[in-house]
Amino acid sequence: EREMLRRKVPVTGLKTPFRDGYVRDLAEEILQLSKNGLERRGYKEVGFLREVDAVISSGVTPAERLLNLYETKWQRSVDPVFQELLY
Repeated sequence: EREMLRRKVPVTGLKTPFRDGYVRDLAEEILQLSKNGLERRGYKEVGFLREVDAVISSGVTPAERLLNLYETKWQRSVDPVFQELLY
């Protein structure tokens, strides 16, 4: 399983079939465990998981979002990525 995930997840992301579902299903479970653990310990860091939650909810990884922009809006130019990823 681990080897299969190592090979496939970089290509198919959260849509990778895994056991009786997808990697996205596993990610949802792990996220919920993380939230519960932080809340149970009284930590206020649950907000840091919002970005991860948004990715899992949408099913679209940041890399997939950038690839979509590259293929559509950016018309196959890599130049806009530098502006897009400015912090």
